[in-house]
Amino acid sequence: DNLLDSSRLQSGNTSLNMQILRIDALLNDVISHARVHYPDLKINLDVRQELPALQGDPRRLKQVFDNLVSNVVRYAPESPLNFRIFKEPDGISIDVKDFGPGIPSGDLERIFERFYRSEAHAGDTRGSGLGLFICKKIIEAHDGQITVSSFQGRGTTFHVHLPFNHKM
Repeated sequence: DNLLDSSRLQSGNTSLNMQILRIDALLNDVISHARVHYPDLKINLDVRQELPALQGDPRRLKQVFDNLVSNVVRYAPESPLNFRIFKEPDGISIDVKDFGPGIPSGDLERIFERFYRSEAHAGDTRGSGLGLFICKKIIEAHDGQITVSSFQGRGTTFHVHLPFNHKM
């Protein structure tokens, strides 16, 4: 499924089911789902202001955040997970932060490449190397951006920015 999905996303042949949505409500659903599947995972949601609605494909955006949660479970299993949502002048940003071992600096610039898997985790976790590639393509299809920062031993933060004015 991920291989087909990544091929469609890479070729631009994936249509989005754009709707007006509340990103805080969508993330509450993601967190509720995660608490059922990963009962030991401690998840915090920080929303400090009223957030306006924006346009997005709820199924695809949920796929992005579900993948980020499952990566924390896989690569930082003892870490709590913090979501922080905040309004910016041109859109809404979401930070997804863990306090795990971090991503080696040499992997950071390649982490969103198709089929890329870090040598640091090659033997201890399974995966296709498509999850973050798919996340990036979905966010880009929403005219947004996804970036990552990480510090060895101090954790990783994925930053997602979704604009208010998506071009349909």
